[in-house]
Amino acid sequence: MIAFADDLTGAAEIGGVAWRYGLSSVIAINQAPEDSSGLAIIDAETRSMDPPDAVENLRRLSRWLGGAELFFFKIDSALRGPVVPQVRATMRAQAVTRALIAPANPTRGRTIKDGIYLIEGVPIAETEFVGGPGHPARSSRIRDLLPGAVPLRPWQEMGEVGLFVGQAETPADVRHWAHQVDELTLAAGAADLFAALLECRGRKIQSRPPVALTGLPHLLISGTASRQSRLWYEARSCQGLGVLRLPQRIIDGDLSERLFDRWTNRAAANLRERQWTAMITGRPVTGAAADHRFTARLAAGAAAVIEPLDAGAIFIEGGATAAAVAANLGWNLFDVLGELAPGLVVLSPRRNPRLRFILKPGSYPWPAAGILHQ
Repeated sequence: MIAFADDLTGAAEIGGVAWRYGLSSVIAINQAPEDSSGLAIIDAETRSMDPPDAVENLRRLSRWLGGAELFFFKIDSALRGPVVPQVRATMRAQAVTRALIAPANPTRGRTIKDGIYLIEGVPIAETEFVGGPGHPARSSRIRDLLPGAVPLRPWQEMGEVGLFVGQAETPADVRHWAHQVDELTLAAGAADLFAALLECRGRKIQSRPPVALTGLPHLLISGTASRQSRLWYEARSCQGLGVLRLPQRIIDGDLSERLFDRWTNRAAANLRERQWTAMITGRPVTGAAADHRFTARLAAGAAAVIEPLDAGAIFIEGGATAAAVAANLGWNLFDVLGELAPGLVVLSPRRNPRLRFILKPGSYPWPAAGILHQ
């Protein structure tokens, strides 16, 4: 069984759902995994690509599949990235005539009603997603967000050809759409749809022991522009925990190795002394170019702190940040070990299996604080 994802946290989220339902899974970045007895998840890294590059990368990855079934395409639940070109390219590669796009995640407060995408009942273009770097939500209308796709209410049927958006306000609505997927339909959507598809195949949630992080130093890395995340770290800082922001001089373009080394050395010392520290950008970004620059510097600093560790729990917030850290460390293959909470997934990098690589989408809130202090 194979799934594509458009970024690394999305791939991890799908791996967490699979673990919840008793499936083992492997995540590979931009390549086909060599071994997987359960679910193989390929992070195509297409969310941040221009549409032509995303289409070409998916065409290349699809050739690697050698005719294997693509069970699911994980897209961003907030519809960031070139969703429609990706879906159409994958449809052509898989020789299917229609796609069900179900981005709604009712379990996370993300719903579609009357053709409008809502976050906790608020139209998405009226939320902080309107200022998302690189992928601003300039409209809340599904027809604008997914040009050429037809939004359907749960009692309406898909046509035989085309792109159809399954509107959903409840988990039951998502399950309804999962039952409509057949061998001629590409299923593309968020984690709730993937869980519903597994249930349609007879999978049930399993009782599984939690992943133990007790005794491991905790390093948190965040490059997200999310306001809720910034407030969360401010609260941790007020509690006297080691929250280190990317120095303003680095953000302003100072490439001095001495300044950079001072910041990473301080983070490493904090981690040794406190067993808990966070490295964050600490401020909203102002555009895609600035976001990329901050992410690259943050990832390089985090990698410098991680590389000497024999063991540790590395929490990373945001798909772009996670991918940049993994690239700095040369990690491209991961085993999924478990799920601490929905969306907070524990991976083990094949190149350093003593480390725990724990990923969370930047737009999801942190769960209960106790999870981070086992």
